[in-house]
Amino acid sequence: MNTTIAMRAVVLVFVMLIGELVSVSAQDGGPAVRVAWMGSGGVLLELEKVPTNFVVQVSEDLGSWHDQLDVCTRSNHVMVFDRDAAQTNGGARFYRLRAPGVSIESTHALWQAQALHSYTYHLQRMCWCLPETIREADVTVRENQVVSATNVVYGPSPDPSWVPPREPDLRSLMTIEQFFEMVVTAKQRLDLIAVSYDTSRGFPRRIAVDDDFRSVDGEQEYQVIWLTPEPRGNVEAVDR
Repeated sequence: MNTTIAMRAVVLVFVMLIGELVSVSAQDGGPAVRVAWMGSGGVLLELEKVPTNFVVQVSEDLGSWHDQLDVCTRSNHVMVFDRDAAQTNGGARFYRLRAPGVSIESTHALWQAQALHSYTYHLQRMCWCLPETIREADVTVRENQVVSATNVVYGPSPDPSWVPPREPDLRSLMTIEQFFEMVVTAKQRLDLIAVSYDTSRGFPRRIAVDDDFRSVDGEQEYQVIWLTPEPRGNVEAVDR
Protein backbone atom coordinates (compact mmCIF):
# COMPACT_ATOMS: atom_id res chain seq x y z
CA MET A 1 0.00 0.00 0.00
CA ASN A 2 1.28 3.46 -0.84
CA THR A 3 1.89 5.65 2.18
CA THR A 4 2.85 9.31 2.41
CA ILE A 5 6.01 9.73 4.46
CA ALA A 6 5.48 12.03 7.43
CA MET A 7 7.57 15.18 7.17
CA ARG A 8 4.98 17.52 8.59
CA ALA A 9 3.22 17.13 5.26
CA VAL A 10 4.79 19.72 2.98
CA VAL A 11 7.54 22.22 2.36
CA LEU A 12 6.62 25.67 1.10
CA VAL A 13 9.00 27.43 -1.28
CA PHE A 14 8.31 30.94 -2.59
CA VAL A 15 10.01 31.63 -5.89
CA MET A 16 10.89 35.19 -4.83
CA LEU A 17 13.05 33.88 -1.98
CA ILE A 18 16.08 33.58 -4.23
CA GLY A 19 19.10 32.06 -2.54
CA GLU A 20 17.37 31.30 0.75
CA LEU A 21 17.12 27.86 2.32
CA VAL A 22 14.13 26.22 3.95
CA SER A 23 14.73 23.29 6.30
CA VAL A 24 12.09 20.89 7.56
CA SER A 25 12.60 17.90 9.85
CA ALA A 26 9.92 15.50 10.98
CA GLN A 27 9.53 15.13 14.72
CA ASP A 28 9.06 11.38 14.45
CA GLY A 29 12.49 10.76 12.93
CA GLY A 30 11.23 10.77 9.36
CA PRO A 31 12.84 12.48 6.36
CA ALA A 32 14.53 15.86 6.69
CA VAL A 33 14.56 18.32 3.81
CA ARG A 34 16.62 21.35 2.78
CA VAL A 35 15.26 23.33 -0.13
CA ALA A 36 17.28 25.88 -2.11
CA TRP A 37 16.16 28.05 -5.02
CA MET A 38 18.74 27.76 -7.84
CA GLY A 39 17.36 30.32 -10.28
CA SER A 40 17.11 28.95 -13.82
CA GLY A 41 18.26 25.57 -12.48
CA GLY A 42 15.04 25.16 -10.51
CA VAL A 43 14.88 23.97 -6.90
CA LEU A 44 17.47 21.78 -5.20
CA LEU A 45 16.03 19.30 -2.72
CA GLU A 46 18.47 17.83 -0.21
CA LEU A 47 16.77 14.86 1.44
CA GLU A 48 17.91 12.84 4.44
CA LYS A 49 16.58 9.67 6.07
CA VAL A 50 14.79 8.62 2.89
CA PRO A 51 13.86 5.07 1.77
CA THR A 52 15.51 3.41 -1.21
CA ASN A 53 12.56 4.16 -3.50
CA PHE A 54 10.16 7.09 -3.23
CA VAL A 55 8.45 9.76 -5.31
CA VAL A 56 8.62 13.52 -4.79
CA GLN A 57 5.16 14.99 -5.27
CA VAL A 58 4.43 18.65 -6.07
CA SER A 59 1.43 20.90 -5.56
CA GLU A 60 0.78 24.59 -6.12
CA ASP A 61 -2.33 24.80 -3.95
CA LEU A 62 -2.14 21.90 -1.45
CA GLY A 63 -5.25 20.52 -3.13
CA SER A 64 -4.02 18.64 -6.18
CA TRP A 65 -0.72 16.74 -6.19
CA HIS A 66 1.26 15.16 -9.02
CA ASP A 67 4.33 12.96 -9.16
CA GLN A 68 7.40 15.04 -10.02
CA LEU A 69 10.41 12.77 -9.45
CA ASP A 70 10.67 9.03 -9.00
CA VAL A 71 13.85 8.35 -7.02
CA CYS A 72 15.81 5.14 -6.45
CA THR A 73 18.93 5.36 -4.33
CA ARG A 74 21.41 3.34 -2.30
CA SER A 75 21.89 6.19 0.16
CA ASN A 76 19.58 7.75 2.75
CA HIS A 77 20.97 11.21 1.92
CA VAL A 78 20.40 12.46 -1.64
CA MET A 79 20.19 15.71 -3.60
CA VAL A 80 17.82 16.04 -6.57
CA PHE A 81 16.63 18.92 -8.74
CA ASP A 82 13.10 19.99 -9.53
CA ARG A 83 13.87 21.64 -12.88
CA ASP A 84 10.24 22.55 -13.53
CA ALA A 85 10.25 24.93 -10.56
CA ALA A 86 12.13 27.45 -12.71
CA GLN A 87 8.93 27.88 -14.73
CA THR A 88 6.87 28.86 -11.69
CA ASN A 89 6.11 32.56 -12.08
CA GLY A 90 6.02 34.15 -8.66
CA GLY A 91 3.92 31.40 -7.12
CA ALA A 92 4.52 28.82 -4.43
CA ARG A 93 5.50 25.17 -4.65
CA PHE A 94 4.74 22.51 -2.07
CA TYR A 95 6.56 19.18 -1.76
CA ARG A 96 5.89 15.87 -0.08
CA LEU A 97 7.31 12.36 -0.34
CA ARG A 98 5.46 9.10 -0.95
CA ALA A 99 6.75 5.55 -0.79
CA PRO A 100 7.05 3.38 -2.73
CA GLY A 101 7.85 5.23 -5.94
CA VAL A 102 6.34 5.19 -9.42
CA SER A 103 5.82 1.86 -11.16
CA ILE A 104 7.87 1.86 -14.35
CA GLU A 105 5.58 -0.86 -15.67
CA SER A 106 2.60 1.51 -15.56
CA THR A 107 4.42 4.40 -17.20
CA HIS A 108 5.86 2.10 -19.87
CA ALA A 109 2.39 0.72 -20.54
CA LEU A 110 1.10 4.28 -20.99
CA TRP A 111 3.85 4.98 -23.53
CA GLN A 112 3.22 1.74 -25.41
CA ALA A 113 -0.49 2.55 -25.55
CA GLN A 114 0.39 5.61 -27.68
CA ALA A 115 1.73 3.26 -30.41
CA LEU A 116 4.30 5.89 -31.35
CA HIS A 117 7.11 4.22 -33.27
CA SER A 118 8.15 7.29 -35.31
CA TYR A 119 8.70 10.71 -33.75
CA THR A 120 11.16 13.55 -33.24
CA TYR A 121 12.28 14.77 -29.85
CA HIS A 122 14.62 17.47 -28.60
CA LEU A 123 17.41 16.12 -26.41
CA GLN A 124 19.44 18.01 -23.84
CA ARG A 125 22.24 16.24 -22.01
CA MET A 126 24.41 17.38 -19.12
CA CYS A 127 27.47 15.35 -18.16
CA TRP A 128 31.21 15.26 -17.57
CA CYS A 129 31.79 14.04 -21.11
CA LEU A 130 34.28 14.19 -23.93
CA PRO A 131 33.96 17.10 -26.41
CA GLU A 132 32.55 14.87 -29.14
CA THR A 133 29.60 13.97 -26.94
CA ILE A 134 26.30 15.33 -28.24
CA ARG A 135 24.85 17.73 -25.68
CA GLU A 136 21.78 18.86 -27.61
CA ALA A 137 19.97 17.73 -30.77
CA ASP A 138 16.66 17.17 -32.52
CA VAL A 139 16.56 13.37 -32.75
CA THR A 140 14.34 11.66 -35.31
CA VAL A 141 13.19 8.09 -34.69
CA ARG A 142 11.44 6.00 -37.34
CA GLU A 143 10.11 2.54 -36.68
CA ASN A 144 11.94 2.51 -33.33
CA GLN A 145 15.34 3.37 -34.82
CA VAL A 146 17.28 6.63 -34.65
CA VAL A 147 17.66 7.77 -38.26
CA SER A 148 18.90 11.35 -37.99
CA ALA A 149 19.93 14.19 -35.72
CA THR A 150 19.80 17.89 -36.57
CA ASN A 151 20.64 21.13 -34.75
CA VAL A 152 23.42 19.20 -33.02
CA VAL A 153 25.42 20.90 -30.27
CA TYR A 154 28.61 19.34 -28.90
CA GLY A 155 30.31 19.89 -25.58
CA PRO A 156 33.10 22.46 -25.30
CA SER A 157 36.63 21.30 -25.98
CA PRO A 158 39.82 22.50 -24.24
CA ASP A 159 41.57 22.01 -27.60
CA PRO A 160 40.98 25.10 -29.79
CA SER A 161 41.84 23.07 -32.90
CA TRP A 162 39.10 20.50 -32.29
CA VAL A 163 36.49 20.40 -35.06
CA PRO A 164 33.05 18.79 -34.61
CA PRO A 165 32.40 15.74 -36.80
CA ARG A 166 30.61 16.36 -40.08
CA GLU A 167 28.01 13.72 -39.24
CA PRO A 168 26.74 12.96 -35.72
CA ASP A 169 27.26 9.48 -34.29
CA LEU A 170 23.68 8.20 -34.20
CA ARG A 171 24.76 5.22 -32.11
CA SER A 172 25.14 7.57 -29.14
CA LEU A 173 21.49 8.64 -29.34
CA MET A 174 18.56 6.72 -27.93
CA THR A 175 14.94 5.98 -28.68
CA ILE A 176 12.30 6.34 -25.96
CA GLU A 177 12.29 2.56 -25.56
CA GLN A 178 16.03 2.69 -24.91
CA PHE A 179 15.48 5.39 -22.30
CA PHE A 180 13.11 3.00 -20.53
CA GLU A 181 15.77 0.30 -20.69
CA MET A 182 18.27 2.74 -19.19
CA VAL A 183 15.93 3.43 -16.28
CA VAL A 184 15.45 -0.28 -15.54
CA THR A 185 19.19 -0.95 -15.64
CA ALA A 186 20.06 2.13 -13.58
CA LYS A 187 17.63 1.17 -10.82
CA GLN A 188 19.50 -2.11 -10.44
CA ARG A 189 23.08 -0.87 -10.70
CA LEU A 190 23.55 2.83 -9.96
CA ASP A 191 23.72 4.74 -6.69
CA LEU A 192 21.01 7.21 -7.70
CA ILE A 193 18.45 7.68 -10.44
CA ALA A 194 15.70 10.31 -10.49
CA VAL A 195 13.11 10.24 -13.28
CA SER A 196 10.31 12.59 -14.31
CA TYR A 197 7.68 11.06 -16.59
CA ASP A 198 5.46 12.83 -19.09
CA THR A 199 1.97 12.77 -17.61
CA SER A 200 0.11 12.41 -20.91
CA ARG A 201 2.32 9.96 -22.83
CA GLY A 202 4.33 8.25 -20.09
CA PHE A 203 7.83 8.61 -21.54
CA PRO A 204 10.79 9.61 -19.33
CA ARG A 205 11.19 13.34 -19.94
CA ARG A 206 14.09 13.73 -17.54
CA ILE A 207 16.57 11.15 -16.27
CA ALA A 208 19.27 12.11 -13.77
CA VAL A 209 21.76 9.42 -12.72
CA ASP A 210 24.81 9.15 -10.49
CA ASP A 211 26.95 6.11 -11.19
CA ASP A 212 28.90 6.28 -7.94
CA PHE A 213 28.55 8.71 -5.04
CA ARG A 214 32.31 8.42 -4.43
CA SER A 215 33.10 9.79 -7.90
CA VAL A 216 32.97 13.50 -8.76
CA ASP A 217 32.16 12.97 -12.44
CA GLY A 218 29.52 10.25 -12.38
CA GLU A 219 26.48 12.50 -12.76
CA GLN A 220 24.56 12.64 -16.04
CA GLU A 221 21.23 14.12 -16.96
CA TYR A 222 19.05 13.58 -20.03
CA GLN A 223 16.04 15.75 -20.81
CA VAL A 224 13.42 15.29 -23.51
CA ILE A 225 12.31 18.90 -23.92
CA TRP A 226 9.57 18.13 -26.45
CA LEU A 227 8.37 15.17 -28.49
CA THR A 228 6.40 15.37 -31.75
CA PRO A 229 4.89 12.26 -33.37
CA GLU A 230 5.73 11.70 -37.03
CA PRO A 231 2.66 11.96 -39.29
CA ARG A 232 1.77 8.38 -40.19
CA GLY A 233 1.44 9.20 -43.89
CA ASN A 234 4.99 10.53 -43.97
CA VAL A 235 6.33 7.41 -42.30
CA GLU A 236 4.57 5.16 -44.78
CA ALA A 237 5.99 7.12 -47.71
CA VAL A 238 9.52 6.81 -46.33
CA ASP A 239 9.09 3.11 -45.68
CA ARG A 240 8.11 2.49 -49.29
